Amino acid sequence: MKLKTYSPQNLPVVITGQPLIRINVKSGLISFSKMAVKELGISSSHGLQFHQDEDRPQDWYVSISAYSEPDCFSIRVKDHSLSFNCRALVQQIQDSIPNTKGMKSFRMNLSTTPMDVDGMTLYSIITKSAAA
Repeated sequence: MKLKTYSPQNLPVVITGQPLIRINVKSGLISFSKMAVKELGISSSHGLQFHQDEDRPQDWYVSISAYSEPDCFSIRVKDHSLSFNCRALVQQIQDSIPNTKGMKSFRMNLSTTPMDVDGMTLYSIITKSAAA
């Protein structure tokens, strides 16, 4: 008998699916899918900032900055996905998106096409795609 052994060390990382943001309301956890991390090129040396359009409060954006920026969320990277906790931000996001009311957790698509707004590179969170 000749056995071939498979383990995390000898298998490639396979990333499937769509770039998503997942939000857990109770814990305040915000996580980005492996595809989102790959497509946006986010690593542990980055931080994240979230932006809300004051004219259209249901519209949210994320920007990537250097980890050393004082006004960014520090992130945890594990198994090619990333996350951080902030209940206050989660509550602001949920309160501004009508179809997420009462949900304990939800996910939204994330655009990987950058937009330049006032010198910042932003990625749109597709809030209309919010689903449990």
